[in-house]
Amino acid sequence: MDSNLGIPTWEQRRTRHQVKKDVQARHLKQDQYWTQIYLAKKQQKQTKRVSLVNNPNVLLHTFTEVVPVNKEMADLKKRAQQVAAAYQNNNNRNVVLYSKQSGNGKTLLASCILAEVGKSPAAAMTTMFVSTTQIKNLVNKKFDNTERQDDLYGVGDELDEFERNAGRVDLLVLDDLGTESSLKTGGVSPANQTISEKLFNIAEKREFKPTIITTNYTGDELKKIYNNKIIDRLMPTNPAQVLNFENVPSYRRN
Repeated sequence: MDSNLGIPTWEQRRTRHQVKKDVQARHLKQDQYWTQIYLAKKQQKQTKRVSLVNNPNVLLHTFTEVVPVNKEMADLKKRAQQVAAAYQNNNNRNVVLYSKQSGNGKTLLASCILAEVGKSPAAAMTTMFVSTTQIKNLVNKKFDNTERQDDLYGVGDELDEFERNAGRVDLLVLDDLGTESSLKTGGVSPANQTISEKLFNIAEKREFKPTIITTNYTGDELKKIYNNKIIDRLMPTNPAQVLNFENVPSYRRN
């Protein structure tokens, strides 16, 4: 600065301009960060609202609480974390968590993947967790209330809303696929037919969106429960997209 005139030099003006730009850039970055945090929290609330779960606590699981009971579970946890990271980077492949045995962590890791993706400010993905037994409960409720038209139409609206939400979210978990039914192929009850129709419509809408499936059944067994087209759309054929829990003992205590 010219000591006589009090006028800043060119170098001083350039420095002040750069400092101002840096401050503006930091403020913009902070605004973007808090906007992403707000959107992530909003989406977590949305997940809770649209999900169909047996126990709301299933939406609270995180990878930090997963303590592997053996080496196989440790490997599966690592793979599940890799799946979550891939979804955050726009991977759209379906993943299946499979074992004949119940209670060995399939639902736990599926919910962890969903939570990890849903809380990521950068990914900003909408998520939904669906227990297939809850779909059956909705369908049964509809057929059990045929004498009360107000209930019938109300439950019909719930089923339609479920289908819309499951079809449009960025990431969907279908938990315990097949458990709501049985392997008996001699006739299909009206409730199971309705479930199949809903799942078919959802599978159609999710052609380019990822779906996580947990199940105790193989693909061939599921084809005895549902229309083949549903399973062909939902179940991947690539072994790399299957997390096999057959060698993981049950987490549940008797």
